[in-house]
Amino acid sequence: AVLLDKKRQSVGKVLLVRDISDRKNAEAKLRQLSRAVEASPASIVITDTNGKIEYVNPKFSEVTGYTEQEALGNNPSILKTELTPRSVHEGLWQTIESGAEWRGEFCNRKKNGELYWESASISAISNEEGVITHYIAIKEDITEQRQNKKLLEVQNQYLNVLHQITLDLLFKRDFNALLKAIVSRAAILLDSPLIEILLKDGDEMVIAATTPELSHLKKERIDPQSSPLTWQVIASGKAVALENYSTSPHYRPLYDPIKIYAMANFPIMVNKECVAVLTAARKASASAFTDYQIKIGELFAQTIGIVIDNANLYEAAIQEIEDRKKMQSVLTESEKRFRQIVENAGDLIYRFDLDGFLTYTNPSVMLLFGFSDESQLLGSSFYDMIPVDK
Repeated sequence: AVLLDKKRQSVGKVLLVRDISDRKNAEAKLRQLSRAVEASPASIVITDTNGKIEYVNPKFSEVTGYTEQEALGNNPSILKTELTPRSVHEGLWQTIESGAEWRGEFCNRKKNGELYWESASISAISNEEGVITHYIAIKEDITEQRQNKKLLEVQNQYLNVLHQITLDLLFKRDFNALLKAIVSRAAILLDSPLIEILLKDGDEMVIAATTPELSHLKKERIDPQSSPLTWQVIASGKAVALENYSTSPHYRPLYDPIKIYAMANFPIMVNKECVAVLTAARKASASAFTDYQIKIGELFAQTIGIVIDNANLYEAAIQEIEDRKKMQSVLTESEKRFRQIVENAGDLIYRFDLDGFLTYTNPSVMLLFGFSDESQLLGSSFYDMIPVDK
């Protein structure tokens, strides 16, 4: 600015200099922070105190499918699903309204309807007076992590079930008890409360074992006309899965009281022939079997085939042993009766080996020759028993 004297004449200039280093540094840091937020691998959402979205970073749009324009002004509840309990959301708001940080997990829904899981950290943003003005959420998509964890759990379950089935085969000698054990293990492994095993019996299938809720169907006989789906599995030797069995043309009225939705049928093969079918079903809607679960079911059905084959071999072996025991008993009894006849016979009955030595005599022989004990005769020569003429 120009410096004037009393006569308004210019006598100099005044320069005002302000140190703006702090502001420039702050602006630089703000730009760095902004770039970091924009490039963050985590979804970042900022809302006002009413939950109205004021900012989302690009990762949010990438994960959810909602553009920035679609998200702004909306509430994060656009992602909400019934799979996250209401108590979780209530606890979240109680925590952040108190100024504390909330950490937890959500099952949310993308714009295209796909479900996904997020791990979230949500906290309040306060002004200089300590008044909460905004909330910030930093969220990470953990869907794949949960799937891998679930996969590991299922694999461990499969190994455990396989171990238990092996023990069942060793200790459960009754075939029906073995089928019952297989059904209970399948319910755990396939996360399905409705399990049945159908055994092939000529031109029909017989429901041989079920979980408790299907027990009224046990011993039902099924022909190709009443259940073409089952016979399709038998003919093809391949698994068949339905997302909604209740609307399928293969639907059977005998399931009316249960209202089945998802269903999967697995062939149980023995020596390349389908001898049984394992059926798994679920009552909840939108509960279709995943590709991985179907693969597990196929592997388990293979295991059942080995178990059934071994059980049949075991029963056959036991039957053979029993038959041999019965035959031995018959022979023993026959020999006993024959000996009684010989021992009581009035005729002379004796036996020599090929060298002419006595190996057996009946009491009549001993009486004739004046012997009281068989051992006195056994080993004697045939010629020793013939009197010599003098």
